[in-house]
Amino acid sequence: MRRKESKPLMNRREFLNLSIYAGVGLFYSRFSKNFPDRVAAVKVENTIDDLFVIRNMPVPKDPILLRIIDDTHAISEEEVAELIEPRLVTLSDYDDRVDPYGFPLLNEETQAHELCVDDLAEMLNDCISDNLSPYIASCFRDHYSQQVALDKVNSYEGLVALPGHSQHQTGLAFDFTSPHVYKLVGWLSGFENSPEGIWLYKNAFRYGFVQSFTQNHDDRQNESWHYIYVGRPIARYYIQLKVKGWDGDIFDLMTIYNRNYC
Repeated sequence: MRRKESKPLMNRREFLNLSIYAGVGLFYSRFSKNFPDRVAAVKVENTIDDLFVIRNMPVPKDPILLRIIDDTHAISEEEVAELIEPRLVTLSDYDDRVDPYGFPLLNEETQAHELCVDDLAEMLNDCISDNLSPYIASCFRDHYSQQVALDKVNSYEGLVALPGHSQHQTGLAFDFTSPHVYKLVGWLSGFENSPEGIWLYKNAFRYGFVQSFTQNHDDRQNESWHYIYVGRPIARYYIQLKVKGWDGDIFDLMTIYNRNYC
């Protein structure tokens, strides 16, 4: 009598799948204790080092886009006169770029660096097309106007930077506001909760703008209204790094770039 062949417990594919699952399970059981609450989220802290950042970093279209200006890094009055002022444009002269009434300015004499005008106009157009009302409260300041801004807050450095130490002196930094906060600027304005503030927080990077003060840099509280233009490639790369778990801010990114290229 012919012997009936027994059916194998699993075929080759099932065996390979089981082996893979077992291997993953062994790895997790042995090493997950070193990465608490991170394995499941597929995020491991401190894996993005300076080498990774600079190796994958886009090259800015102009070095001024990643110029560090803060309490410990100054831009001189001579540099502003020679490098910045010749490249400034008066935004109201380009009102045809923004529909329907031109650039929404609190000061018609507001100037900005020519590098950012096209992206600024596109960003404002898109924001306005979403039935919002963003306003530009401030952009370029020379040393004198920076001192005036400082004097208005009684020289309290925690609110306004000293002349030579403000990103506004590049013509690339903007303070935005909204009718929802009575067109005010500052920590008490609540701009971050306004429709315009929320829109900018979610979308500004797509146009090359990022918030500067997000991690108490220079002991300043987070400034939801203050954005710096770094160009679209850098802004998008910065956001990609943040999504991957990088814990730096835009000043850290500027520092890494300058340390390696300047």
